[in-house]
Amino acid sequence: MAPNNPHLKSHRRRNGELAAADPEKEKFALEAKYPGREARPGMEHCKQLSDVLYSRWTDGLRLRWPAV
Repeated sequence: MAPNNPHLKSHRRRNGELAAADPEKEKFALEAKYPGREARPGMEHCKQLSDVLYSRWTDGLRLRWPAV
């Protein structure tokens, strides 16, 4: 392909914008998605529900594969 292809230029421009993004902002967004962090005010029931569902899931795994 030709290096002066306008289609490729737009891809290079978009990729450059992604690489220039703030790494601290990306880190914060990624950490916000991790489970186990503190519940927001008014959302404590979601944390409790996730804990219950996770424990049931792990109990099911223990029953299915007891030797592991």
